[in-house]
Amino acid sequence: MIVRRTLFSFATGLFVVVAVAVAVWLRFESLEAKPLHSDEAVQAYTLSCLLEGKGYHYDPVEYHGPVLYYVAGWVCRVAGQGSHAELSAWVVRFVPAFFGVVMVMAVALWWRCGRQGGGGIGAGAVVVAMVLGALSPCAVYYARYFIQETVMVACFWAAVPLVWRL
Repeated sequence: MIVRRTLFSFATGLFVVVAVAVAVWLRFESLEAKPLHSDEAVQAYTLSCLLEGKGYHYDPVEYHGPVLYYVAGWVCRVAGQGSHAELSAWVVRFVPAFFGVVMVMAVALWWRCGRQGGGGIGAGAVVVAMVLGALSPCAVYYARYFIQETVMVACFWAAVPLVWRL
């Protein structure tokens, strides 16, 4: 019984690591291979205004909040890109790609909240959900664009089980 449980735990861990590795590969491979889309260019312009010291001004009619810009601003500064002319597609797309991986990893929180007694899903369901999330064409596609939605969905996906645990 102990051997069986240990093998199941090892297999579960292996599938989780593989799912995360596949998510990283699919989201980060050749991020700079295509030019920025028009929506991404608008986001990059807003980011460059923030980087160049012009600040960020929220427009509730047209755009989402500032999370993408501030996180991307930090990444750009770490990468040594401080102006619009210095921005590269790989660096600005790093943020949604990173949050796309976080979204896959956040599925593990659903198993953890279930172990606290109160529902949740089992380890097998977590593994299947992580693999499907890592391979999802829509999730991969949107995680490779410098847009707000991937950050928003990843934060929501992680917040629900955390609130559940409370």
